[in-house]
Formats: sequence, structure tokens, C-alpha cells
Amino acid sequence: MSAVVEINNLIKDYGNFRAVDGLNLSIGRGEVFGFLGPNGAGKSTTIRMMLTLISPTSGSIKFFGEDLIHHRNKLLAKIGSIVEKPDFYKFLSARKNLELLSAVSGGNITRSKIDEVIELVGLNGREHDKVGAYSFGMKQRLGIAHALMNDPELIILDEPTTGLDPHGIIDIRNLITHLAKDKGITVFLSSHILSEIEMIATSMAIINKGKTVAQGNVKELMDAEKSILRFTTDNTLLCKDIIHTKFKTESVAVSDTILEFSGKSSEIPLLIKSFSEQGINIYEVNKRTKLEDLFLRLTEN
Repeated sequence: MSAVVEINNLIKDYGNFRAVDGLNLSIGRGEVFGFLGPNGAGKSTTIRMMLTLISPTSGSIKFFGEDLIHHRNKLLAKIGSIVEKPDFYKFLSARKNLELLSAVSGGNITRSKIDEVIELVGLNGREHDKVGAYSFGMKQRLGIAHALMNDPELIILDEPTTGLDPHGIIDIRNLITHLAKDKGITVFLSSHILSEIEMIATSMAIINKGKTVAQGNVKELMDAEKSILRFTTDNTLLCKDIIHTKFKTESVAVSDTILEFSGKSSEIPLLIKSFSEQGINIYEVNKRTKLEDLFLRLTEN
């Protein structure tokens, strides 16, 4: 089966400035794909080319195995999107906004379909309220409702959690997971929030200066990177000796009772067993994955 999204050697020049430089991406069906990169890496430019808002200088973009240039209308009909923050008529209700947008787009959207997407994004009971009274998170959910009205097979979200409070971030996270897991929709998610990508993405790519610098399954990429393992103990000196002997690495004393060292999750049981055999008490174990370290290393300078 062909990839849902396949981007090959994509280039976008603005005069002498190359915003996207030979970008390559491949995304399978039903994935939540995290698209990461620092400011100016070319993420938004890539998304705008994917939605034909701007034209590439060269390279190709395929959706569902077909070239975007030659099958634009057919392919875009299968795609829903939010680019930056969604905008609506604030003096109209959410339902009226969706009805109006459906009419303007020429789509044959039924009232039951509008009811369905309103319920899906959790706005039922508030659909008759004016959008001007909505919180930013509710507007984001309404934007996703609009993107879902045509039953897309792919939804592209550009920074959907920017500006949200923790509750809003959790709502959007759960909605994205539901769309992929229960509805089978492929989600292309651009975000600055590394922890969100780590929690909900099945695959990801990191780009820098318009180029792909890492791409693959999130778990495999993270397994390839060691984690920071933190232990609270009553004998840091003996723990340091055991870590050095068993794992050939040095640990760092964060305090009189806390040690940190770089290791893999699979090493935790053996480490605890080694401590226990020496009569060392371990009161707490924390693991911090190093997506941030991976991101910073690949996007340095």
C-alpha cells in the first residue's frame, strides 16, 4: 500500500533564501505523524506547499499515491486542515459558522453531519453560542470540526495546541488520538511541544534548515537514545560505584540522596536488583526520555 503522504526532494526558494532544502517525508495510513523543527526550519512553508497555498520551486508531493499537481482538487477533497489559528465569524454561533462555511465551499454537508462533528470535538451543548464567547481551545476544536466535515482521510494540523491551557492541550491530545485510533484518520501534526509529540505520535520527523535530519517510529527513535535515569537512595556513594562497575558509565549526584545517569529503560530492573543485593534502599525511580536532547543535538546551530 502506498504512503498517505510522500514528499520527495521538496525545495522552496524565496529569492536567494532556501526555506525548504530537499525535504523527504513518508507517512503511512492511520499514523499520528509528529513534524518537529525549530523556528525557521521550514515546517509552515512545507505545510503551505502541501495545501497548495504556495508552490514549490521543485520536488514532488504525493497524497494517496497520486501527484498533487495533477490531481489537486481530487486530493484536497480528502484532506482537512488547520493552518495557524482558525478564524470564524464571532457574532455567529458555531453551528451557523459551520453551515456557512459548508455553503461557501460548495459541499453537500447535511445537518446530521454537522451534528456529528460538533459532538466529535466535544462542543455539543455549546454549538448555539456565539463564537466570540468561545475560549481559544474551543475555537481550536471548532476548527478541527470544520476540517472534519468532508470526512477527510488525512488531517493536517499546524501547531493546534499553541496558546492553550493544560486542559485545552489535553482535550486536543485526546481528540487527535481518537481521530487516529477510532476513526482511522491519518494526522499530520506540527508542534513545538516535544512532550506532546512523544505522547501521541506514532512516527515523527525532525527537520532543520529545510532538511529532514531524523525520521522514523517514535519508540524506535527514543529507544536509540538513552534516557536520564534518576534515583533517590540512602547511599549515593555505593550506588555510584555500582553504576560505574555494572554499566561502565559515570553518574552525577544531584543532591545528597539523588543520583542521575544516562542509561536505557531496560537497564532499570538490573540496576535495582544490584542495589538490593547490596542492601541499598531505593525510594524513587524516574525516567526522563531524551527527545529534547535528540532534538537539540540534531538542530544545533
